[in-house]
Amino acid sequence: MSHRPRRCAEANTVYLLGGTGQRGCRDGKASSATFNAPTSLVALNNGTLAITDSQNNTMRFITLDGASDASVVSLRNSPFLAPRGLDVVNNTLYVCDTGHHTIKYGLAPENFVEDMDFGVLAGTGKRGLSDGPAVESSFHNPSGICVKDNELFVADTGNHCIRRIYQQLGAWHVNTVAGGSTVQRTTPTGRRSASKPNTPQAGCVNGIGRQAMFRAPSGITLGPLGELFVADTFNHTIRVVYWAENEKAWLVETIAGNTRSGHIDGAARHALFNQPVGVCIAADRTLLVSDKGNNCIRQLGGGNQNGSYTHFSWVRTITIDQLAKNWHFSKGIEPPFLLPKGLCMLRNSHQWHHNRNQSDCLFVGVCDTGNHLIRILSLESTEVPQDDEDNQHQEAESNVSNQEKLQLEQIQQLTEENQKLKQENAKYQQLLQMAIARVCVYITVNFKSECIDE
Repeated sequence: MSHRPRRCAEANTVYLLGGTGQRGCRDGKASSATFNAPTSLVALNNGTLAITDSQNNTMRFITLDGASDASVVSLRNSPFLAPRGLDVVNNTLYVCDTGHHTIKYGLAPENFVEDMDFGVLAGTGKRGLSDGPAVESSFHNPSGICVKDNELFVADTGNHCIRRIYQQLGAWHVNTVAGGSTVQRTTPTGRRSASKPNTPQAGCVNGIGRQAMFRAPSGITLGPLGELFVADTFNHTIRVVYWAENEKAWLVETIAGNTRSGHIDGAARHALFNQPVGVCIAADRTLLVSDKGNNCIRQLGGGNQNGSYTHFSWVRTITIDQLAKNWHFSKGIEPPFLLPKGLCMLRNSHQWHHNRNQSDCLFVGVCDTGNHLIRILSLESTEVPQDDEDNQHQEAESNVSNQEKLQLEQIQQLTEENQKLKQENAKYQQLLQMAIARVCVYITVNFKSECIDE
């Protein structure tokens, strides 16, 4: 017999991991450390959380001291200017150095992460849109990054496009896979775009490669089928970018939201967002979105993985059932979130996850940017276990014949009722005709008698 997954004992709970809610750049014990608009975060293999502290122009690290105490350290010699997106693979960190319009990388050591050195992987440091060798390419405020195999994909926010960084003959190269068209378009009334010539065009168009259009995409994450999910921030939509083998091209589709901002849950095609920024795939194969303008975290589920990308059927807002007991809000800080941005799943190797000892929960790291906090959100998994799925399929197959019988009985009953109504209708028509004939005879007789009297 099928059953729902066991409910997480601490589902929909928010925990404070780092920060006081005040702006600053103070290291030390996590609960007394300060941040200034933390934007993105990622979990390293050893359990350390790496955070881009955007307004402090640096990277911060949260590590655990002993069994439960967390501490915050800052990068000693930061090469960044307003860093945002970051991702990690094999302890190599890739960072969007947004203010410098470059992509940088560094190898995280086992200890003393504050001594990390970073080099430039792509970008000249000058704002622009040019492909080719990575050291000669240009970006404009890149804000999101994710790693797929030996490739990196970047949400190039200012250029309204998605870029790809890949190796060819031992050298790194950059090309634009979707959006970023510089062809000026005309409106249905014949008016030309207001953008300057030879500058990337913003819009919301699905389609092939550079014919598609974005409007300041920010977050990007890798899906279970190798597709890319993108938070198209100022289009208020969630888009998917995937490789279509038949067309031998990258395609763009809108999977949730439309260009009108709002806050509506339900069917994905009718849902509304307000400046979504962060995206990440949860362990239960749902998609989590930080809906910045609505100050909340949204979840896309009901995924169907048939085809080239995952089709999500519903959207919900994650409601916070409770705040952790150790949570204290200072004046001016309101739960649960204020302008949230970065999201990341905490891996099984992450020490916070093990200390919580809640294997039936999903733990998500959240950059509560407007509150200058790093928080942990626990969620109940919505995934049905595989054995339950098999049982559901067997039950569905066994119920097919019963459903067919029920449908046939309903059809037969409706047919009989229809026949009875037809017979009653025929009898009514017959009686009506007889009544009309009688009325006509009565009128004829009375009319003639009146004429004779005159």
